[in-house]
Amino acid sequence: MQPKKPFISILLFLMGAVFVIFGQSLLIGYPYEERIGMLIPVAFGIALVFLGVWSIEKGTPRWMASILAWTTSHSIKEWQLICLVLSLPVAIIVPFAAGTGPKMTNLIVAISAWFIAIGLVLAGTWIQPGPLRWPSWRLVVLALGLTSFAFLLRAILADRIPIMLTGDEAAAGIAAEDFTRGVVNNIFITSWFAFPSFFFTIPAFFIGLLGHTTEALRIPSALAGALTVTASFFVARAMFGNRVAWFTAVFLAVLHYQIHFSRIGLNNIWDGLWYIVTIGALWYGMEKDRRNAYILAGLSLGISQYFYSSSHTLVVVVLAWVVLIAILDRPRLKTVWVNLILLFFIAGIIALPLALYYIKFPNTFMEPISRVGLTPAWLKQEVINTGIPAWKIVLKQVGLAIGSYTYEPLRAWYTPNVPLLRPFAASLFLIGINLLVLRKKKWTIIPIMLWLLVFIAIGALSESTPAAQRLVAASPACALLVGFGLGESTELLERTFDKGKRWISALAILLVVILAIDELNFYFRVYTPSDIISEARSSGVIAQTLVNYLKAEPKDTQVLFFGFPNMGYYSIPSTQYLIPDIKGFDVNEAWPPPEMPEITSNHLLFVFLPNNLEQIHPVQVDFPGGKLNSFQAADGNLLYETYKVTTSH
Repeated sequence: MQPKKPFISILLFLMGAVFVIFGQSLLIGYPYEERIGMLIPVAFGIALVFLGVWSIEKGTPRWMASILAWTTSHSIKEWQLICLVLSLPVAIIVPFAAGTGPKMTNLIVAISAWFIAIGLVLAGTWIQPGPLRWPSWRLVVLALGLTSFAFLLRAILADRIPIMLTGDEAAAGIAAEDFTRGVVNNIFITSWFAFPSFFFTIPAFFIGLLGHTTEALRIPSALAGALTVTASFFVARAMFGNRVAWFTAVFLAVLHYQIHFSRIGLNNIWDGLWYIVTIGALWYGMEKDRRNAYILAGLSLGISQYFYSSSHTLVVVVLAWVVLIAILDRPRLKTVWVNLILLFFIAGIIALPLALYYIKFPNTFMEPISRVGLTPAWLKQEVINTGIPAWKIVLKQVGLAIGSYTYEPLRAWYTPNVPLLRPFAASLFLIGINLLVLRKKKWTIIPIMLWLLVFIAIGALSESTPAAQRLVAASPACALLVGFGLGESTELLERTFDKGKRWISALAILLVVILAIDELNFYFRVYTPSDIISEARSSGVIAQTLVNYLKAEPKDTQVLFFGFPNMGYYSIPSTQYLIPDIKGFDVNEAWPPPEMPEITSNHLLFVFLPNNLEQIHPVQVDFPGGKLNSFQAADGNLLYETYKVTTSH
């Protein structure tokens, strides 16, 4: 018997014993009806013990020897196979230890099992490369500089641009605060708006550092946006070379659309990072035959499932890519299929706890889709409303979705009155697509086009097309094509006009600089001022202005809010998030209301929206001696009036 076989047999026996002991100890703490889940590690452990003892006493079974020989031939060592086999039952422990409530049934076991499972699957797939070739210090410095530049564009004045903390951002902040207060600690379920709760641990960390501030919610998004720029640089560099990498990264760093969503404290911006890392790593793995790149792709694909809903489509893109490989390039599939299986296995181990939660509660998976998706009932009603045939309505939706990249103004969460790509960038984008096709870069154009097509489908099959917030993950793909279009055009001109290479290269750099300045000017000097005017008297601005005023007031101040029927004090959650200590009451009837709010503070602030100004006098009669102030909107009209009183209560 070979010396390694007894070691593997003993390892099987010992690991089986650990599983049996671990499972038995968990059984004690679970209600009877929930113990079935904990029997899984026990049963698995018994099987390992049996297999270990059998192979020690009677030798390694032939089928096991065949598996070990096969895995060794595919650069998976025997001990790595054990790690891969063990990772699955360890991962299955996680959802049972976590439970489905806001607080985990057994926090330590759930988190430990998740990290152990991830560690096992990484150990089981990792291949030690040759001597590491560290990037040059110059490249490192430039990359760090690029990241810092992109971060500053997204983080400076984060509390003022966009001009208000939206209700959804504040609601996300309240969900994150539940983690800081210990009300919630389960990262394997869903939370606010049926989004995975894992994401909310990120703003929770920053709330712990920065308090109940707008920056605490938006700085993580700025970081995600900056990292997406850096990841796009390295992916473009691997795919197309250094020049295209810089064109791509600089453009994405200044792209008005990407800057905007990097300044919003929600989970949308993160999906772009997972998309570029997953697709870039998978492409690199296939082109360079690097298993560790597949590992990175699997990690990114798995963790992406814990963020915005568009991350689910990343699985579709990767699967479609694999299917096209099987159809168009069988020889390639034969060389990469083992690595592809490992990629999906890694992603599956990471996402397994959340996937099992979705299986148990399928409505939580469908909710983000169903609340914005187009239904047959919607289509039928649209036919009735417009008199247009259903097929024309569907074609119109598709046209709007396609146009979101180059000609159709964005809607919903971001309304700059322009598409994702403005005219010059849109031209480079279309040129880039053509040049990729002409250069016959099949295994580059296919994943990028699948990427873009998926978001066209998302736009076409959802309301408010093109809704800006659903396209965020497509921005790195657009930047890749813009960078490639300019870089390849420059190279083409250099080959044609050999003597003018320097001038052509300088002109390309000048164009990038002009494009960057124009994008920044558009977002900060055109869009933002127009947004201030268009939102001048919106409920969000009223809430933000009031919050800014109340931050300087005593924490025991009580607000009596006369906003009916337009809005209430808590109708925009920013008041609840940003000034949690200051309590407000809605006064929805003529003063004095039949049910008087319980006043427990000496510091009162009455707030009157323009449609309730007649309530000021009755309040002054009951609470004389206060100070009346008017607050003007950005368009010069009255926003609201306040009456501040200090009582002897």
